Amino acid sequence: MSADDQRNTLIVEVGRVCSDGVPALQKLATDDLAGGLIASFLLARAHVVAKADLPSLPLDNQRNTLIAANQQHLGGEISTYQALSTYSNARLGYSWYLPRSLASFMNSFEAVVTQNPSFATVSSNGQSMDCLSVQHINGKYLGVYHHQSGNDIFDLYVAESDDLVNWVTLKPTLSQQAEGTPNLLAVEGKTAQRISISMHYYKDGRSDQQALASLKDFSEWTASPVVVANEWLNANGLKGKVGDRAIFPWKGQNWFVVEAQKKLDDWSSWCVLVGDGLGYTPANLHTPHKSSSFANPFVGQGSTDGEFVAAVFIPREGSGEAEAGTLVYTFSPSDEKEEDEEEDEEKKE
Repeated sequence: MSADDQRNTLIVEVGRVCSDGVPALQKLATDDLAGGLIASFLLARAHVVAKADLPSLPLDNQRNTLIAANQQHLGGEISTYQALSTYSNARLGYSWYLPRSLASFMNSFEAVVTQNPSFATVSSNGQSMDCLSVQHINGKYLGVYHHQSGNDIFDLYVAESDDLVNWVTLKPTLSQQAEGTPNLLAVEGKTAQRISISMHYYKDGRSDQQALASLKDFSEWTASPVVVANEWLNANGLKGKVGDRAIFPWKGQNWFVVEAQKKLDDWSSWCVLVGDGLGYTPANLHTPHKSSSFANPFVGQGSTDGEFVAAVFIPREGSGEAEAGTLVYTFSPSDEKEEDEEEDEEKKE
């Protein structure tokens, strides 16, 4: 898609969430259009403006509403926010929206020390199960993981478990390519006839690239590359690699958990963030021996309603005593309403 086509598509999308006509939108810079679209999403997701009301409001009104919300939650002079672009105001908005919306989830997800965790998880073949992604199906846990077979070369495997602690490898080496950081996207059929996986592959032996893959009947393997945007994380000081991610549903919305490096190739600087795909907030995981570096995060639904399975790789460079390797645990966020939900109900009353 050309730059002009992308801009025209953006104009159409912005036009759906505001009352401004196409001629007015065509006069705006592309960055202002993008900022306006993100601001609209934020206002609706944060319950500041009802989603159904957005198409009746011009972008200027939405911008002013966002500025007022930022001042309410963050303090400071209104003129400070007025001097910023709409995109910058949206970024500030995420700094209060995400912690409020994810409060009970993050409290439970971060409290590793209270969740009976399993550290340094290995499979029946003795391999460390790095970058483990899990799905509960037919009373068992099905997992995909990668294992390093050479310098920056990884092979993918499928394994199953009854208890998230003891794993048996079912299918060794899914592909002869250098592929890794797998994440289960979908499992189709009662016997997992087709497994969809997101991952990276080592393009031309030089660099990691994101990819999507499918394993049919545990024998037919196909894969294709996909581009992953990482602007938001880089702008927040995460200047290293932005890699593995997983998607999970919670409270009627899909959320993302993602890894990023604060410093390129510094394994002690990996961190985990949670967000809605547009913005992210850091997860401060607390382990018994105070590990400080976390990578290859996965969050998925567990064996019961309200339960989640988490898997996180702890590099040696940032690990606490006996905690290096793959961490696996389950957690159940409380059902208490988040602050923004309570405010939304008050508005309805």
